[in-house]
Amino acid sequence: MPLCVPKALQGRVDPVIEKAIDGDWQEARRALGRWSESLEEHAEALTALEGIFQAREARSRADRRVAERGLGTLLDESAQREHAVCLRIERARLLMLLERVPEAGAQLRRVERDLDPRDPWDRARQAEVAFGRAEMLYLASRRFDAHIAYRKIARDLNPRLALAARLRLTDLSFDAGKVEQVSVEYESLLPRATAFGASVEGWALRASEAALDAGDALRALRWLERYRQATVDREAQDVAEIRHADLEVRLNDPLAARKRLAGVVRRRGEDPIGALAAVRTVDLGIFDGELDEGLDVVAGAVQTQRAGLRRYAMGVLMRALAERGAFDEAVAVATRLAFDGVDGVVVPDYTANLDRLLARVLEPGEQTCGRAVRALGGRYGILIERSSEIAPFARLGECFEEMELPWLAVPVYRTISRRFAAEGASTIALPLARASVAMGDASLARNMAEAALAEATPDALSWQAILAEVDFREGRTTLAVKRTRALLDAPHLGPLRSRVVLGMARSLAKSGSIEDARLLAERIPDWLADGDGEPQDGDRVRLLEAGLLTAHALRTKAAFTPAFEVYRALERSAEAGPLRSSARFWLGLARQQDEAGQRAWGEDLEKSLGSPWAPVARFEERYESLRDVYAGVLR
Repeated sequence: MPLCVPKALQGRVDPVIEKAIDGDWQEARRALGRWSESLEEHAEALTALEGIFQAREARSRADRRVAERGLGTLLDESAQREHAVCLRIERARLLMLLERVPEAGAQLRRVERDLDPRDPWDRARQAEVAFGRAEMLYLASRRFDAHIAYRKIARDLNPRLALAARLRLTDLSFDAGKVEQVSVEYESLLPRATAFGASVEGWALRASEAALDAGDALRALRWLERYRQATVDREAQDVAEIRHADLEVRLNDPLAARKRLAGVVRRRGEDPIGALAAVRTVDLGIFDGELDEGLDVVAGAVQTQRAGLRRYAMGVLMRALAERGAFDEAVAVATRLAFDGVDGVVVPDYTANLDRLLARVLEPGEQTCGRAVRALGGRYGILIERSSEIAPFARLGECFEEMELPWLAVPVYRTISRRFAAEGASTIALPLARASVAMGDASLARNMAEAALAEATPDALSWQAILAEVDFREGRTTLAVKRTRALLDAPHLGPLRSRVVLGMARSLAKSGSIEDARLLAERIPDWLADGDGEPQDGDRVRLLEAGLLTAHALRTKAAFTPAFEVYRALERSAEAGPLRSSARFWLGLARQQDEAGQRAWGEDLEKSLGSPWAPVARFEERYESLRDVYAGVLR
């Protein structure tokens, strides 16, 4: 805001004002002292101007508070009533800098009541009040209203106000992310603003960031140097040093960046700025030490620092742990950060880093589901709100299904549908129906399947399998078997194939259909062979059980050849346990031989069959000769 000079001194102390605009406050005060001898009749106006100078000179928050109280004291004096307009305008400026915006608004309203639009000096002050109100809108983040206000002021006849408004319009463009033209605008406007007495300190950092976003690291470095020269705040200088190190890394000078940050750490110790510099060395990959030491530094900042710095340190720790392969710890840190609140300014890459972390946790492999459930099982509710990817959470639901835990899969799928709206609902519709059937919620699955099949869909066969399983569960066996026959050779059914095949195999005991049994017997050995060598999950166990039921049905119908083929497939594919023992027993009972030419159940019955089939086989062996004799006599 332009410097407001009391009306009584207008045009009388211009040399003093020029020195103040140049920032030479000591010389301005000396000149004011010399002029005061010839302006004794305006002593109160000179006192007001001295208070305004003190307010303009203040740079730290403490000095501004002192200056604001001084202006308040002057306003309480009746002798300063004629100069209250300038005092209130300057006090409003200080209050905005102190983030006391409502109080600043009150001061500006008092000024407006005292101004006469017919007076030229008062009209100039009205323009300054309008600029102050625009500043209040800007500070309140009412960007659109502030933009309209600054656009009006940018056409003002006062060149200082017009330039200040144009700078603020550039700030709004910067805040909106329009960085391509912003850097050039700062480069054009700031030199003219300094000619009018504006301090580079307020805009140099923004100009530096704008130049960096535009890809001009050298220009960014130049503005950063100007900021460091302009500010007298030691803390601000150290923060600028940290940013300077960032630019040096960008300019491929990591050694200089490491040295600069080490200097900040030595000066600041363990205070927030020192901790920020230490964490930054790890974040930039220039930490001078072992990786474990760097992680300890970041973890220490997480434990001892507060608010934004703590969140930033957690973001760095999450990424470092993920790069190291410590996925459980990385996900734990990501969860804690999500609960604390992710600040887009402090941790701008949180979502991208989280997506990469989840992708690595769920990389395909034998231990994928174990890692997924351990890392996300109890945390997906908070992490899904921060992630931009559906796939990791859909895979978590599938893992719960593979573990035969559909009651845990269903909430995951419902959360995906809520979080990702139409895209999420479309992605998990089939898995949700599949898990719902497994939980016994057949009506929901039927409604979803019928709705999906009402239109053309690439998953039509899978939805038909859902309907078949629902029919099996609700006792419509004939219709279910009919649907299943049409699906036996369908591709890409996933776990639905084993579920409908098992339902069809279970129906054989009641229907006695030799045709259905033969259909299954022709396919089950190949399905089992395709999965040989893989872990025996629930899907494979269902196929093994379906094979055993099919073989039993064929045997009872005296279709021994296909029955024995299925039994042999079961013996080859099943792991040690009841299913393999049962298949061996029935092969041995029919005196079928293994590949070595021995009876299928071998010589050591306990080893080959186990309980309960070994005692039965031993009984059969003991009395086989007797049965053979009886069979001969009866013949």
